[in-house]
Amino acid sequence: PLLQPAGPPMQSRARSLGPPSRGLAPYAEDRQAHVPCLQKETVDGLLNPGRRQADGTYDGVYIDCTFGRGGHCREILSRLSPRGRLYAFDVDPEAVQVAKELEAEDARFQIIHRPFGDLGEAFPDSDKIDGIMVDLGVSSPQLDDFHRGFNIGDRGPPDMRMNQNAGMTVSEWLANVRPEELAWVIHSYGEDDDALLSERIAEMILARQREEGGIHSCKRLADIIRSAKGSYDDNMHPAKLTFQALRVFINQEMQQMDKLLEAGMDRLVMGGRFAIITFKKKEANVVRQFVRKHEDPDRYLCSLLSKERLCELYPLLLTGKPFSVEQIDS
Repeated sequence: PLLQPAGPPMQSRARSLGPPSRGLAPYAEDRQAHVPCLQKETVDGLLNPGRRQADGTYDGVYIDCTFGRGGHCREILSRLSPRGRLYAFDVDPEAVQVAKELEAEDARFQIIHRPFGDLGEAFPDSDKIDGIMVDLGVSSPQLDDFHRGFNIGDRGPPDMRMNQNAGMTVSEWLANVRPEELAWVIHSYGEDDDALLSERIAEMILARQREEGGIHSCKRLADIIRSAKGSYDDNMHPAKLTFQALRVFINQEMQQMDKLLEAGMDRLVMGGRFAIITFKKKEANVVRQFVRKHEDPDRYLCSLLSKERLCELYPLLLTGKPFSVEQIDS
């Protein structure tokens, strides 16, 4: 989805909303050869039309919240003027190392080795940023490296941390988790349509863990989940959604996304853009709910409804927040 701030909440602003979009493209192992997801489309939507210069380049301050291997960043830099500035967030030390090389190449770029949820702390001033983008999910280099513990077929232990220098691994968390907590994570972030199945998967994981003295590889964890589910689903490995749930939980991805949306919209200039690439239902729902909570009613609706009814339908009116949100593309 492509969002932009619509100014302070006022009962005179129109809305045009569409469903959030999804897209996923693979990363090749070579960072110079990889094809970032929706690269051109995202950057086209990201750049603030009000900062376009006569030569076709753009002034302004932009942020890529998920540097990865730098594909989107390089595309943005290719379109910025000498006065433009680009910042990027990433917690993966390998990604940060690649970003440091780009810093040395281009003085307009700076990497910030922090979670993107820290955008508010890194940029404390409101109304200073022209565009923000985030490409959610795991990149192919992370999946391909068995030491990272993301992949269903890995023979290394389940890790799944974006930053391997901080936090608890999945295998460490599983060693101490209660069955009901594990079932909740699987249900909330993976198998969200079947609570009983989530309970069965959780119980079998912990039972096998007790019997075997731990879960020592991603492959073993995937085999346990497959045994609990009993079959493949729609040509997808039965462990895929559970692995997704564990990764999202261990990295606090939904909480980071909530913080990013709130801080990001508050820091965009009027006319700025917020481009978000999602490829999972849960992520798209977070964006959709955020937009819904920050909509402002249009003038015609204000003329028909009482103030009390408007506040029921548009909760933003009761918050005192200095901005409202509109989705301008999907």
